[in-house]
Amino acid sequence: MAPFTFRLETLWKLRVADRQQRREELAEALEAETLLQTRKEEMGSELKELRKRRAVVSQAGEIDVDALTQSHRYELITQAQIQLLDQQAAQLAVEKQRRRQALVEAEREVKTLEKLLEKQYAEYVFEEQKREQKELDEIAGRRVPRG
Repeated sequence: MAPFTFRLETLWKLRVADRQQRREELAEALEAETLLQTRKEEMGSELKELRKRRAVVSQAGEIDVDALTQSHRYELITQAQIQLLDQQAAQLAVEKQRRRQALVEAEREVKTLEKLLEKQYAEYVFEEQKREQKELDEIAGRRVPRG
């Protein structure tokens, strides 16, 4: 009995490796998204804390104008950084979708080859069974006493 060989095994292995690469790329994009979101939340918390401190300082008797000015500048810078993070998040969303689509395509290519492999293996098993049955029939035919 000859062993089963899949003619497209090398291509199948390449497609599986490509699919794994696409998974890793998507995971990287998801991780980047998480990092961006975490940083944005941290900056939002900083802004809230800054505004609380400024409100407390503004209500006290003497007002330090330089401290308020610095606080306001820091708030503007932080808001600009949050806007930049929002822009990066939008770009990342597009990239994440592109990577997700690439993964879907890679999955489809692997599944197509796997279906072909299954079909060829089923044909191989069927042909081997036919061959074995033919051999058994020939052996049985030789043992039958004649006449």
